[in-house]
Amino acid sequence: MENTFGGRSFFAIARFLEGVTFPCRRQDTVASAEDNLAPEEVLDLLERLPERLYSDRDDVIRELWRV
Repeated sequence: MENTFGGRSFFAIARFLEGVTFPCRRQDTVASAEDNLAPEEVLDLLERLPERLYSDRDDVIRELWRV
């Protein structure tokens, strides 16, 4: 099984979440990714996350596996 989302690795996705303060909501992850100049495919992935409170970056990554 390949550890990628939309062709991006876990580490690449996590890099775009630098600066977000956890816990956070979906829109906070999207805003952080935008601030970190994430490409559109990463923003699209984060937009598909359910609206809930995320405890840390690992929590975000785990949820991405489900969407």
